[in-house]
Amino acid sequence: MSGESVAVVIVTYNRRDMLRESLGAFAAQSRPVDEIIVVDNASSDDTGAMLAAEFPDVTWLRLEENTGPAGGYAAGLSAALERGHRWMWLFNDDDRPLPTALEELLEEAARLPGRTGILGTWLVDDRGEKSVLGLGWRHRHVPAPPPPDGGSYPVDVLIFAGALVSAALVAEVGVPRAEYFAMCEELEFCLRARRAGWGIRILPRHLTVTLHEGAARDPLWRLYYQTRNQLVMSVGHRSPAEVFFWAVRQGKFTVATLLWQDRKTQRLRMRARGAWDGARGVTGRTVEPRG
Repeated sequence: MSGESVAVVIVTYNRRDMLRESLGAFAAQSRPVDEIIVVDNASSDDTGAMLAAEFPDVTWLRLEENTGPAGGYAAGLSAALERGHRWMWLFNDDDRPLPTALEELLEEAARLPGRTGILGTWLVDDRGEKSVLGLGWRHRHVPAPPPPDGGSYPVDVLIFAGALVSAALVAEVGVPRAEYFAMCEELEFCLRARRAGWGIRILPRHLTVTLHEGAARDPLWRLYYQTRNQLVMSVGHRSPAEVFFWAVRQGKFTVATLLWQDRKTQRLRMRARGAWDGARGVTGRTVEPRG
């Protein structure tokens, strides 16, 4: 393929009905997408049958096992790169773009320096609440305030929801770490891109809708992977400052759990297990995602 060919990459797992609604948003784009790649993390809810019956033009990439968001994005980006697309547009199955989102993103991308590897946007949820995305990184998260002129601005890290990722970036630095399974795969990938000299920018417009139904839950297994993967990443960077930030953050989480949260024992056990495994460099799907 040539030109500004764009492949949507959607990672899904056992949310057939939510995926169906999200796919409808891509048909309404003012600038049509060139291909939609659904990465199916071994769903057991007839996702494949729904796609075959209702979205026959969608590329269904079914994985043999649940590899989590990290493995799903890794597989989807690899597939889109092999198929010759210029950009990969990344989504979870509970995110969907507004009708002009791709058109606005590509217009902005055409104005950016050639070493811009990721272009994201702000989010709005299904209740109308708006989120400002994108942060700086100085061995820890730091604010990255938008400019007053409303143009795109540089950040160091962002989440993948609705972000355009350059094929040239993926070809150079690789894909997200599939072995993370879930949590911190976006952080690690962005930092790897920045270290390689690629720019990351945010367009300060709320062009992607995210659903409370998919994102509001806080299952305990996420605590394990967040704790483990950030420590694995920080140790891998050989950065005492990052490890210190990880420790301070875990301390804050522990205090919040003791003071305000429910299921205190279960939460603390998950974080303790994540810290133990992270210190030993354990990765992969070691805690089953439930809830």
